[in-house]
Amino acid sequence: MPDASRDGSGSIRELLLGMGGSSMRKSYYPELRSKLDSLELFRELVDRSSDAIMLFSLPEDRLIFANLAAREAFGIGEDDKGGQGIRDLLSAAALAGYPSCLDGDGDGDGDGDDKGCPAFIQETEGSPHRRRFEVLVNDVEVTAGRYAILVARDSTGRLEMEERIRRNLAEKETMLREIHHRVKNNFQLMKSMLSLEASAIADEKARLPLIDSENRIMSMAGVHEMLYQSEDLAKIQAGAYFGEIVTNVRMNFLQLFPAVDISLSCAELSLPLETAMPCGLIVNELLSNCIKHAFPEDFTEREGGKRVSVLIGPPREGRCSIVVRDNGIGVDESGMRANASTVGLMLVNALASQLGGEASWRSDGGTEALVSFPLADEAGAEP
Repeated sequence: MPDASRDGSGSIRELLLGMGGSSMRKSYYPELRSKLDSLELFRELVDRSSDAIMLFSLPEDRLIFANLAAREAFGIGEDDKGGQGIRDLLSAAALAGYPSCLDGDGDGDGDGDDKGCPAFIQETEGSPHRRRFEVLVNDVEVTAGRYAILVARDSTGRLEMEERIRRNLAEKETMLREIHHRVKNNFQLMKSMLSLEASAIADEKARLPLIDSENRIMSMAGVHEMLYQSEDLAKIQAGAYFGEIVTNVRMNFLQLFPAVDISLSCAELSLPLETAMPCGLIVNELLSNCIKHAFPEDFTEREGGKRVSVLIGPPREGRCSIVVRDNGIGVDESGMRANASTVGLMLVNALASQLGGEASWRSDGGTEALVSFPLADEAGAEP
């Protein structure tokens, strides 16, 4: 058997194997060759990664390995090993929050469970344009010692795109708020013109249709005003919205029907625009009808006076309800059917149908109107 120590040209593989007999070469050389090829492939993959990858020894904080992306990103030369540490390479590490796991003794056990130190953005001025890196450091401990694996991803393009998107969204949000505000102002202008027309009419009954129109306009304007003031441009708070409708109807009818007491009870709901506006018009119509028709001049007041109550929700089994009840003279179903062609009832039925629901009335010591409709999950109670 040849002596590898006396043969200067002895195979490196035989030296690695220890005893280079032909039978051993046949048995172990293919396996060793496969492992060397795998290591070479692994190193090539790491070196060609688009992320900057560096390996540091700890606690000395000395650079051991840097792939091609790291050398290009942080200006590391081929021979810059053994002298540079993380602090030297990442100039803004102290400002960004130097990873605390590298300052102590470390408790990494090399089992792969460590999550790594918190990521931060590293900024450099090495090029005409500022480059920003998202850096993650893991502290690992193996048999050979303790190390820090640093992975830095150039996030400049992504962050610049996110900033552009944020600016665009802010501009569009401002524009949308302005649109809601202008729509509300237009509604307010129409309401003011109707109010002027109504004030010029001496006949109280002749003024009622104009007051009804004012109330309808303001119930629609209220949605846009709420959206303009809200942080969420997609939904409004139902309690505040319906409260404004009740207040507006009470004020508009105050001179004609001064003795009617109106109460509101509303569940904590957040309603989108396409649901809020029909609901507001329904509440406006039902409330106006109660004030105008439930208490005629010859009506004998019951204990507690003339009362109208408005109840909204809460949702049950995916459906929400609007209930408007009075303690007036009441009305039978045949009377409701006979008056179904009036503008108010036609509007209530049409809006209930638009919401995918239905409207019903019953008389029991007054009149109760109920509108039930499905409510989407995302429009439910506030958390």
